[in-house]
Amino acid sequence: MFLDYLWLLILGVIFVASVIIFCILVPVKVWLKAIFSGVRVSPRVLSSLKLRKINANLIVDEYIYAIKAGIQVALGDLETHFISGGNIRNVVDAMIATKNVSVDLSVDTAKAIDLSGANVSEIVNESITPKEIVTPVISAFTMDGVEILVTLSITLKTNLEKFLGGAKEKTIISRATEGVVCIVSSAKEATEILQNVDLISNFVQTRNIDEKTAYDLLSVDILKLERGRDLKQEHAEYERDRRNQETVLKVEEEKLLYILEQEKLKAKAEQERLNRAKLEAEVPKALLKAFENGKIEAMDYYKMQNIIADTNMRKALSETPAKAPETKKIKFDFESDDDDEK
Repeated sequence: MFLDYLWLLILGVIFVASVIIFCILVPVKVWLKAIFSGVRVSPRVLSSLKLRKINANLIVDEYIYAIKAGIQVALGDLETHFISGGNIRNVVDAMIATKNVSVDLSVDTAKAIDLSGANVSEIVNESITPKEIVTPVISAFTMDGVEILVTLSITLKTNLEKFLGGAKEKTIISRATEGVVCIVSSAKEATEILQNVDLISNFVQTRNIDEKTAYDLLSVDILKLERGRDLKQEHAEYERDRRNQETVLKVEEEKLLYILEQEKLKAKAEQERLNRAKLEAEVPKALLKAFENGKIEAMDYYKMQNIIADTNMRKALSETPAKAPETKKIKFDFESDDDDEK
């Protein structure tokens, strides 16, 4: 009887020890959550996650969501993606979203997109709902030198199969810009473009700008189309301004030459005046010497003064009715003050 109780005690101790060890090694709450959710998760896998300090709660939760949504995914795939630094929540949400709209997205593709740094949930949403990108203002010139300014609205749909390794929005915009420049520069006149708005959008669409990109092109629309600069008009204005500037420079040059010529004439006249003054200064000396030598008498001197006065008067009358210059009487040393009063 004692042996029976002993065996029962040993079995009880073993059971309790086993339960304690199980609770220590296995995250019981997570395991029970999986059981009550109707999803089978091996305790060995859970203990492995716990021992490696991996967030078993997050992985099991996402695994339950995926299985309940009908997504065929293995717990090991979520585990390896989590260890790789991926966002398993975005991956599961993206796969659930594609299943609801009948879009094909494999687990490997979803994991690869997430590991590429893109938000796989947003990418899936863009594959469901098309996105619109607006190009910067594109400038191009027609053959007649008129600038055409174009802004395009490009509607795209993300292609999940081509997303990895496919070119992104910058390539789409660059190709669209190239197409606009090509069609505008081939037009002989600006009116060909301005009067045929669809010409640009139709041409861009036919150039397969979505080739080898992560998108499928849905439409190309023109948001803004307007006339810009006119090179011929600008050239004509430039030539007109240049000619006007040359005319102004020529007038200034002629004015400067005239001023220089006037200054030369003034200098020459001043020099002549100085020479004349110098010569006139010699006249009294010569007259005085003539008086001393007896070659001229006082009466002759007065006659000469009368002749000079008469000459100055005639000269003043022949000029403009300006004030006639005063006759300057040369005074000699031998003349007395009485003569001056007379």
